Amino acid sequence: MSRVSADWFNGIGLCLNMLGTLLWFFYGVPASRPLEDVGKSYYVMEGEPDQAELGKARRIAQRSRAGLVLLFLGFTLQLIAVVK
Repeated sequence: MSRVSADWFNGIGLCLNMLGTLLWFFYGVPASRPLEDVGKSYYVMEGEPDQAELGKARRIAQRSRAGLVLLFLGFTLQLIAVVK
């Protein structure tokens, strides 16, 4: 791999890491518990859960997982740049 392409891999990987870190900063680390349990440990719910709150929890979980994927891809690109 040429030095220029290795620099590009490294730079793109670094940008992906920064984006993933920002997503984690704003949306937190992905929760290991199911979304249906969100909020049940903090207060007693009567009836069906609020669909707006479940939708919000799903969006937060998706963005948090996207941050994890971006971090993984960024580190992978940086590893490729160093190894080759």
